[in-house]
Amino acid sequence: MHITMLPAYGRTYGTESAILADWNDGKDFQMFSHLKICYCSIRDVEALKRDFGATYLQFRIHEFRHATLAL
Repeated sequence: MHITMLPAYGRTYGTESAILADWNDGKDFQMFSHLKICYCSIRDVEALKRDFGATYLQFRIHEFRHATLAL
């Protein structure tokens, strides 16, 4: 199952590397799944796997572009 992650607090990204840098730095993203909408970060990866069955995250870069990160 995938979870869609959107930038939190008005941040926007133009590149995949910028998203991954912020993700790895522990910045928050807004999570959208069929079960819940909330804020999360890299610190929550184990809970995302356990509670939501996440196998990968899909980050929105800009408009319709996405970056995917396998868990």
